[in-house]
Amino acid sequence: AVIRTKNTLQKQMMFIANTGRTPKDLKGMLERLNIPSQIFDEILGNNGATSKYMKMSISKDNVSDILHKFIELGGEEGDVRYVAEDDIYIHRDEASTTYYSNKPHIELDDIIQKANSVNINKLTLTGSKEVIDKLIEYIEKCGYKCNIHVGNTKFRTRDKSKSRRRVDITSNECSKGIITKKVLRDLNLESFMVMGNDENDITMFKAAIEKKGYIVLVKHEEIEITKKIVKELKAYTTSIGKDWNEVKITFIEENEMNNFLEFMASRAKMKGQGNFLENLKVTSKKLPTAIRTSTMATKLIG
Repeated sequence: AVIRTKNTLQKQMMFIANTGRTPKDLKGMLERLNIPSQIFDEILGNNGATSKYMKMSISKDNVSDILHKFIELGGEEGDVRYVAEDDIYIHRDEASTTYYSNKPHIELDDIIQKANSVNINKLTLTGSKEVIDKLIEYIEKCGYKCNIHVGNTKFRTRDKSKSRRRVDITSNECSKGIITKKVLRDLNLESFMVMGNDENDITMFKAAIEKKGYIVLVKHEEIEITKKIVKELKAYTTSIGKDWNEVKITFIEENEMNNFLEFMASRAKMKGQGNFLENLKVTSKKLPTAIRTSTMATKLIG
């Protein structure tokens, strides 16, 4: 995946991670897989809330009310997580600490009460579809200045073959789509490609539709999620007066990402990051979906 800037004829390749994770978490995951984090030129974390381009936090009053409503609806304190800068805060219990055993985190005995003492960039709540749907309805009814990013997670899931519903809440001044458009402006890009597979990638896909970029939609393991993404993108395309047939979108299977990863490895090797190409070929099939598909990559056109 590469890009070309408007002010140079020289081909320039860049890989930019646009992820819901914190930059520290993503770097740690790469390190555990023996893959240098320099494989990415930049990391945009927390659905656009944390990067060198912007740092946005949620109103503390909004956070407090949302947390108390979540508990009122039947949510559990152990299903509350939030991020301040690059630190992940979790409730101190066995399920949560086991999930984060190999990830950087801060454990709290009263995560809800202590939420008022930090500037939260991203609030993540997990629960049943019913609880999460009712919470989203409440947030929208209250008119809070928040962006809502819905997805699935295996956090605190006893049956690892199944997922639970997750909602990531950030300031309404940031999202994957907002940070994508900011990066396009700041880097003065001529052409680009975005890649993703989940509902929190929708704003990024919409940015690509607006800016005539290329979209690679990696089919989700739950096909209904992919169908939902496509339905929303088609509606959005119509709403801004564009023709869906002219949208530059490609659908690929998750296992097809391996070729892309090998190309990334070759590039990092050329950048002097060491001879780990063969290692990546072996480990790429085991890479978490978050690394393989939550990437804002770019592609040279022409």
